Amino acid sequence: MGNMETEELILNSKQILIMETAEQLFATNGYDATSIRDIAASGSFNSAMISYYFGSKEQLMEGILRYRTTVLEDVVNDLLLTLKDPLEKILAITDFYIEKVFQQKYFYLLLIQVQSMPEKHTLIRNSYNTIRYRNFALLDAMIKEGQEKGQFKKDIDIALLLFIISGTVNNILINQDYYKDVNQMNHLSDLEVIVHLKEKVGILLKETIEGIVLRG
Repeated sequence: MGNMETEELILNSKQILIMETAEQLFATNGYDATSIRDIAASGSFNSAMISYYFGSKEQLMEGILRYRTTVLEDVVNDLLLTLKDPLEKILAITDFYIEKVFQQKYFYLLLIQVQSMPEKHTLIRNSYNTIRYRNFALLDAMIKEGQEKGQFKKDIDIALLLFIISGTVNNILINQDYYKDVNQMNHLSDLEVIVHLKEKVGILLKETIEGIVLRG
């Protein structure tokens, strides 16, 4: 990937600025509809700099995925070290995920878009699949720990549980205006609505997760 390290993610401020600019444009206007020239113009840097650091638009997209998920993985690992109970771990990761989705909405809107990308975007799809399988392995380990302790049910569909968590939060992210309208909350600010949504979805997912994993 251009001059980005392959084994260890070492980035300078210019690379991060390029990725954050591209991330917002890709999420807002669509990956295919956004050119390297558009990114350069939006960030006030030249196209040659993007090519120097990343090589191609597809490699730039792959860089965004690696950048965001590497940082998140480090934080998640630190969080899990502080917890012993398997259920507490799952609920803490869920709370963390909810918070990050609203903090980094362009990245998560971009992930939603990546899921429907055609087969020709092999590099991007492979990077996204790496993220998905890593998330599955993380949840699988926590579920197995709970099962070994006799705390969790034996027949838990882990992939479906991931779909429930991510699908619920992602749908709320892209349907905030609809939620405000049907709940007659248009008098509230966007920040007030987000605070409300994070609390509500946190409670909903906690109850759902406990119902799915805990033994009766």
